[in-house]
Amino acid sequence: MGDRIERQVGDFLKQARYKLNGDPRTISTGSFTTFAYPLAMTYTEAVAFEDQDLRTKIQALMHINDLLHETAANQSEAERKSTVRET
Repeated sequence: MGDRIERQVGDFLKQARYKLNGDPRTISTGSFTTFAYPLAMTYTEAVAFEDQDLRTKIQALMHINDLLHETAANQSEAERKSTVRET
């Protein structure tokens, strides 16, 4: 279950990063006139912030999947050890 979620949601987040970092990202603060400089600064900082936010979400998703695998392994081991066997 965790692998499927990581793959599906992770792909969605990665596509969002690709779109975010596409051609509009190539706009730099130097591309704007003095009049629009505050807008250029806001735009570039907002894009940088959102890119980092998406990276953080991808890392959190991978961490959650790792925890799900660990929990499943622990549950399997607990089930194995709690099984009553005739000796």
